[in-house]
Amino acid sequence: MQTIDFMPDRLNAEPTVFRGFTTHEMFAAAGVGCVGGSVISIPLLPLAGWVILPTGALIMPLLVVFLAALF
Repeated sequence: MQTIDFMPDRLNAEPTVFRGFTTHEMFAAAGVGCVGGSVISIPLLPLAGWVILPTGALIMPLLVVFLAALF
């Protein structure tokens, strides 16, 4: 009986961890930050215009991931 020459090592590898988050947790935190950044930037629309929506949606996930990693 022939054995398998190629044994994938990803099956038994530890999950990738970034600042204490696994991949799924990091993307969940970034998604919450994206939604939260969009909601927080809505009251600022009259002051800064439409450009505040993508700015909030891009900056808040970074803040959420880096600040949540402290806990």
